[in-house]
Amino acid sequence: MKCKPMSCVWDITNKCNKEFDYTQTNSFSDELTTVQALNFIDMCANIGVLLINFFCIEASLRKDLYVLISHCRDKNILPNLIVGDVDITEDIAKKLKIAGICEIVVDINEFKLESAKENLKNLKDQEIYVSAITTVTKRNINILEKMKKILVSLGINFWQLRLNKIFLEDFEFYNSLVLEPENINDIMNFCYESAKEKKIKILPVGCTDRYVNREAEIKKQTSEKENFELDSCSAGIESFGILSNGDIVRCIFTKDKELVKGNIKEKSLEEVWNLLNTFCFEEDLLRKNIQKKYEACERCIKNCDSANVNAEETIYLPNMCCSYCLKPKNNLS
Repeated sequence: MKCKPMSCVWDITNKCNKEFDYTQTNSFSDELTTVQALNFIDMCANIGVLLINFFCIEASLRKDLYVLISHCRDKNILPNLIVGDVDITEDIAKKLKIAGICEIVVDINEFKLESAKENLKNLKDQEIYVSAITTVTKRNINILEKMKKILVSLGINFWQLRLNKIFLEDFEFYNSLVLEPENINDIMNFCYESAKEKKIKILPVGCTDRYVNREAEIKKQTSEKENFELDSCSAGIESFGILSNGDIVRCIFTKDKELVKGNIKEKSLEEVWNLLNTFCFEEDLLRKNIQKKYEACERCIKNCDSANVNAEETIYLPNMCCSYCLKPKNNLS
């Protein structure tokens, strides 16, 4: 294999206990059964996948989650969980620990800070490694410092800040919350100043991935690698996504059915990965065909597929949320 899949992000259910469902454009009635899901984990083990990130709004919405986590351990695959802003009781935390969960990323928002404290405490009491993730919007961008202090007080040492354009694009009601491109540099500055404090590692994710000196310093501070090199998202290179119905994609947040490469109900994972026009082939196209805005764009690895497809409806336009392109030409740093 030219590109070897090392990890997977698995959107294991499209069910949601909220009034809205972030997956409404990818809503499936034919989720993988337990047998099919276990078979998919076997496929991952057979081609050398080392890590599966389970993604769901609420852990209890997929009743066999603990079985799937345990099966990952049996196959020497590390199981992580990315979970929404829901209650994680002592009982759920214990079940996750017994099943063999490795790490849990908890969604933290400004409305449920108090319940988030309890969730994080329950997980830490089970000695489960916990980190946080927050979708930054106009509603919370001015209280990031307050949220940071709470996370530090709870002993959380890693926090991801993601750009809300990717994750809220489907909801017309939330359009007023979407950040302006200029806000990207506000996030970068917040991460940069926090990195100097060395109290918590804060990483901007999404479509801020660019060769900017300030961003490089932020990522260097959050990296555990001794020889740090700035890189971009590994989607389609060393990682892939699978939707709740078994569709294989580069990234689960790319809401474009034309980018689905196959379904594990019909083909093996290895067959899908090795199809002629699949991920690595697309990666070469991305490098050659992305429209460049500045000379420095030639050094850029690639755009964020999710950001561009969802916001611009193409992966080839320059990313207007790029932190480099937003800088004045005479003050690039």
